[in-house]
Amino acid sequence: MKKYLSKKIIGVCCLLIGLSINLSAVADGLLYNFSYDGTNLWTLGIVPSASNLIYFNPATCSYSNFSCTISVLPLTYPISTAGSKLSSVTNNYVWMASQSPRGITVAKSSTGINQFYPTSFSIGDIVGIPNSSFAWFTETTTNKIGIIDASSGAITEYTLTGVPSSVLGRMVIDSSGTAWIAIANSNQFYKVTLSSCNGTCSASLGPNISRPIFDMVLAPNSGGTQDLWVTERPPTGSLLTIPSYIGRFSTLTNPQFTEYNIGSCRPLQINHSIVVDGTGNIWFLTTPSDNSAATCQSSVVEIPYTQLSNSNPLLNIYPLGTPAAPLQGTGIALDSTNTLWIAGYNLNAPINPILLNIPNPSACVSDNCKINTYTIKKG
Repeated sequence: MKKYLSKKIIGVCCLLIGLSINLSAVADGLLYNFSYDGTNLWTLGIVPSASNLIYFNPATCSYSNFSCTISVLPLTYPISTAGSKLSSVTNNYVWMASQSPRGITVAKSSTGINQFYPTSFSIGDIVGIPNSSFAWFTETTTNKIGIIDASSGAITEYTLTGVPSSVLGRMVIDSSGTAWIAIANSNQFYKVTLSSCNGTCSASLGPNISRPIFDMVLAPNSGGTQDLWVTERPPTGSLLTIPSYIGRFSTLTNPQFTEYNIGSCRPLQINHSIVVDGTGNIWFLTTPSDNSAATCQSSVVEIPYTQLSNSNPLLNIYPLGTPAAPLQGTGIALDSTNTLWIAGYNLNAPINPILLNIPNPSACVSDNCKINTYTIKKG
C-alpha cells in the first residue's frame, strides 16, 4: 500500500518588506511560474488589467527579518493566464509564451524594454539559448519547432520528421544540445538533435510511459551527464485509484526509463513545477483540488533520494499555508545556495501573490520542515 509521511510546517511567517517600488499593481492577483537565471529569480505577476515581471536577487534577502528587495518590470504587452507562461530566462532575456493573443513576449532585463511578436500558431514552450539572443520553441498546432531572434523577431520553423504528427508541449534542452519534447496530452515524448536541423529536424520517439507528461526538468547525475525528470498524471477528474508518477530517463544505463508511483498526489499541470535539489531529492507541486488526495492538496512534495531505489517511494508532504489560510504554489525553483523558492497565491479572496522558501530543503528529513512565507502587500 502506498505510504505518505505528512509533515507539519514551522516558521510560517513574515511580511515581505524592503520593496523597491510600489507594488499596488500586483497586490491583487497571482504569481505564475518561476525561473532562475543564476543571479535573479523571476516570476510572472498577472492581474486583470496588467502583467509584470517580478524579480529579485535571493543573495540580498535577509533571513533574520525575512525581507527581500523586489523589482517589478511592467510588460508593455499584457499576458493573460489562459495557457500563458514565463518559459525561460537566459542571460539578459526573459521569454514568455502568450496564448491570448497568440505570440511570444521577450523582455531585456537590463533595460526593461519588452516586445511582443505575434504568431499564427500557439506556443507550447520556449527555451532560451545561453549567451545568445535566440530561443527555441515548440508549436501546439503543428508538428513543428522553431527558433526566434529577440532582436528582430525573425522566426525559422522546422518540421519534425521520422515521427507521427503531434501537438507539441513542454521542451528542455540538455548540455549536449538534444531537445526533449513532450507530446501534449500523450504518454510519449520526442528527442531532437538540434544541430542536425536543416529545413527539417529528424526526431526519435522516446519510450511509451504510463501517463501524459506535464513538466520536465534536467538534473546532473553521477556520471557527469544529465537525467530527464518528468511529472506524469491522469486527466483532470480521474479517479483517485488511478495513480500519478514521477519519471526519470537516465542517460547512464543504456538509457532506461524509471517511474516512481506517487499514488493520488496530482502534480500541477504547468511548467516549472518540479526541481531536483543538490542532494538529489525530487520536489514537485500539487494541485489544490482535482480530486487529488486530501493529504496532497496545495502542497510541495518531496521524494527523498534515498527512496529512488523503490518504485513506490515514501513521500514527504509539506502543505503550503494552513487550512484557514491555504496557499497554492504555481512555480518552484532552486537558487545557487540550494534554497528552494515557491511562487504562488493565496486561495482566499482577495487573491494575493505570495513567495515561500525552504532555506535548506535537504534538512527536511524529520517530522518538520521550515517554510517561510512572504506576503506581498501594497506599497
